[in-house]
Amino acid sequence: MRTDLRPIEAHEKGVFCMCEMRSGTLLTGGGKDRKIILWDHELHQDREIEVPDQYGHIRALSEGRGEEFLVGTSRNFILRGTFNDGFQVEAQELRYLPS
Repeated sequence: MRTDLRPIEAHEKGVFCMCEMRSGTLLTGGGKDRKIILWDHELHQDREIEVPDQYGHIRALSEGRGEEFLVGTSRNFILRGTFNDGFQVEAQELRYLPS
């Protein structure tokens, strides 16, 4: 049984998704706070970035090329981003309603 557990405060509510990077670091995405947090190898918070409100809440994270990561959102956007450069829209799923 682990005895070295420590409380971590990072996201306002629950964590909706996680992605382990090839480097061994970890990304976590909070749902309602729209934050993506990068954790180092010791699980210390390294960097964070917030997805702009217009794209919705974070629902999925995936590793991209180099330092890039992909974000799926509740408003059907797929974003490509880095902690240095922010986000760009890769795609948006359009929903068609029956007439």
